[in-house]
Amino acid sequence: MPVRAVLLLLVLAPLVRAAEVSTLKGEGLKGDLVRLSDKEIVLKDADGKEITRPLDQVLRVDLKEVERLPEKTVYSDVELTDGTVLRCATWNIKKKDVEVKLVAGATLKLPLTQVSSILSNAQVERLRRDWTNRVVDQRGKEVLVVLNKDGLPQNIPCTFGEADDKGETLKVAVTIGEDTRSFDRQQKTIHGLIFKHTLDAKAPPMLCKLFDTSTDLVMVSSFSVKDATLTATTPAGVQLSYQLDNVGRLDFSKGRLDYLADLDETRKNVGSDLEKDGGEDQTHIVKNYVPRKEGGKAPFALAGATYNKGLFLRAHTDIEYDLKGDYREFSAVVGIDDNFEPHGITVLEVRADGAELVTMRFGADAKQRVQPLTLNVKDRQKLRIIIRSGGITDLCSPLSLADAKVSK
Repeated sequence: MPVRAVLLLLVLAPLVRAAEVSTLKGEGLKGDLVRLSDKEIVLKDADGKEITRPLDQVLRVDLKEVERLPEKTVYSDVELTDGTVLRCATWNIKKKDVEVKLVAGATLKLPLTQVSSILSNAQVERLRRDWTNRVVDQRGKEVLVVLNKDGLPQNIPCTFGEADDKGETLKVAVTIGEDTRSFDRQQKTIHGLIFKHTLDAKAPPMLCKLFDTSTDLVMVSSFSVKDATLTATTPAGVQLSYQLDNVGRLDFSKGRLDYLADLDETRKNVGSDLEKDGGEDQTHIVKNYVPRKEGGKAPFALAGATYNKGLFLRAHTDIEYDLKGDYREFSAVVGIDDNFEPHGITVLEVRADGAELVTMRFGADAKQRVQPLTLNVKDRQKLRIIIRSGGITDLCSPLSLADAKVSK
């Protein structure tokens, strides 16, 4: 399913308001927002003429200017596992949940497993800059961060336990050598918390980014509008509601993307039960085309659709790419090329940082022959792709990973 085919049904006829729309063609359109659906956006210009653009051609919808918070606003940043950053007036962890009051006014109760980090006093620029680097450096660990006597952040590697039911203390266990000590830390004295929680690789893909007028940054997988209220659902499953007057921008630009065929593998291991004869019919990794049996090259052809970018892989192939934590999503259309007769069962396994994200099987059955694939890889460092046979030998159909790409 294309990324933009997720639920997006907004009826805005009674909610007309000024909007500016930027498109892939470089257009800057202005008018009243009349309608927005999963297929198109409709504006009415100053002359009363309706302007319609397909949504997949829209980069950005601006409803209101996104301004900085007032200078004296004190707030904390609570970041979710999907990259959503909420500006919070207060936060408290109670048992296994965190309760936050947004600067925008709403109060939320979130499972702690959906939170990746919390920073107090995020309004201080030097602390915010330090925090960005600190979270990257400590990714995959549990860290309590406190301010030392000089007011500088200091990491305490630890294991987090439950908080008390009043939201006043958090249990922390610190191991030094073979000695482990547990203590209750007053939450109001915590500078920051870094968790090792990650987003489920099968979470819904991101549709757009929402910026509200309180500078919240919300990663949106789907949203709806009713009675001038926009309700957004994030890939982590958190629902947030905003009055349309408080929505600044919907950003549909997915950011820079890279095709796997254009990236260098950091590790590669190929092998076969058949002897390689030096010909392309036994080459395990072919980039951006499918080798014809009779010689020559052909575009990828899967379920009647053709693609010019991708990977053609034979079993057994094991390749790894260094994502450096820079990407959010890996996607491809995977299957047995239309020009090949399927034989045996071919298995695709995708792993990231040692963890299995998905295992898929491909064969002659129509449901197995071609399958779309979209995985969240936010904060992942290493992406590993394995092609193997479902039998005892490597005698199985090659797989095409058409349009295989990673995007931010």
